[in-house]
Amino acid sequence: MSITKGPWHIDEDDNRLTVRGEDNGFIADCDDGHYNDEGDYIRSAYAKPNARLIAAAPDLLEALIQLNAWAAQYSKDAIGWKKVEAARAAIAKAGQS
Repeated sequence: MSITKGPWHIDEDDNRLTVRGEDNGFIADCDDGHYNDEGDYIRSAYAKPNARLIAAAPDLLEALIQLNAWAAQYSKDAIGWKKVEAARAAIAKAGQS
């Protein structure tokens, strides 16, 4: 399984907060706000931080893959190896191997 090519970016307008890929294709809608009684749009406090995390996903995954490759060479003790295995599990959860 592969992911949409990065980098990903946040596309924000008055009432939408969307993460888009390099080709401007849709990745995720991160808005969970609402309109108040006066008709003003109120965005959730979690929307922007979630959008930033999602937009960073390709970079985070690539960094983890590189760090895992490096750590696997040097982590010979049990604690270090458990961390390498945790990194591998996260990489696999992202659909990469």
